[in-house]
Amino acid sequence: MSKIIIIFFITTFCFLSCSKDQTIESTNESSNIATNNDQFKKEILSNLADNVILPNNQLLVDKALTLKLSSSAFTNNSNLSNLLILQNNWKTVQDQWEQNCLYNIGPVKNQYLLFSIDVWPSNLVFIDNVLIGSDSINSVYLDSKGSTVKGLPAIENFIFSIDYGNQSVLDSFNSSNYQYRRKQYLNALAVNLLDKVSKIDSIWNINEGNYYQEFINHTQNEISGSFNVHLNNLIELLGYIIITKLEKPMGASIGNVDPTLSESYNSENSLSNIQKNLIALEKGLIADTQNLNEKSVSDLLDEINAQKGSDLLSAAIKEQLDSLQLSINQISSNSIATAVINEPSQLNNILNHFKSLHDLLRLDVANSTDVIVTFSGNDGD
Repeated sequence: MSKIIIIFFITTFCFLSCSKDQTIESTNESSNIATNNDQFKKEILSNLADNVILPNNQLLVDKALTLKLSSSAFTNNSNLSNLLILQNNWKTVQDQWEQNCLYNIGPVKNQYLLFSIDVWPSNLVFIDNVLIGSDSINSVYLDSKGSTVKGLPAIENFIFSIDYGNQSVLDSFNSSNYQYRRKQYLNALAVNLLDKVSKIDSIWNINEGNYYQEFINHTQNEISGSFNVHLNNLIELLGYIIITKLEKPMGASIGNVDPTLSESYNSENSLSNIQKNLIALEKGLIADTQNLNEKSVSDLLDEINAQKGSDLLSAAIKEQLDSLQLSINQISSNSIATAVINEPSQLNNILNHFKSLHDLLRLDVANSTDVIVTFSGNDGD
């Protein structure tokens, strides 16, 4: 997803304009508060790394491996049974990715791994040109191509067809003019996906690199600080859900409802995507209540007595998360594409709750924790 980043910062000019002879000494009390907050943030980051990011990365690798194996089984024997297994395994990986995508940071972001995993929609014209071409199709070949011809969305378009059904998918692998190249492409996509999620796992792995330590130790209150980055990613994910996953198919930007703009349209997995995003948001904000030793963003807000009106800010966040889950559970449609037609008022209720949570984080939480918000909610691409 591309983003318009608006960074508000205090210019060095303002600093230099102060007299060199003028010094501002922090009191022991404020210094102790800063030190205590840094330690609290480190505990939050450690909890995220140990109990959310690392186990989710391993789950993603395991599920991507299962997807690769089912892709191979299907291309060797392209029958309905194997297709249904492959489709289910794709949904399992997509659902897991929707929880992992929040942590597109550090080397994961610098190596643009997200762009090889989940950039929607796919460039179907380019993919068709590859199929009718003569280039050898493998994972290395896909690495040389753009983000819209690989990853989970590309696999989805190979194995699902909402318009023509599973028989058309089977025909494309069994009797079309380019059935063999289609099988090569599908297997290459699965191999490439496994490679990319394995790289993410290696980046975070305690025994394979130093990013884990960098993440939990970078508690400084600056733009690149891990806590700052984490809160901005929460805000960014909320903005992406609001604009791309909801408002676009609902017709907020173009004035007309367009179900085809729903994410994961062919697989009808769009509502499930949002449900898994909500899980990621909740884990990113609230620690496991069964383990009182874990620290979270909400715990920090309570520690500094952050308020929303006459209530604790953490309580307002929890209320919005609960309202969102309740609203999603009330949707009877199996996808956003169906809901925009059959349940527009219920979908609008979900949208409003996401907007309220977005405002709580980018305004109240950011102000309470002195976080500099770098994400513009005007960009949902």
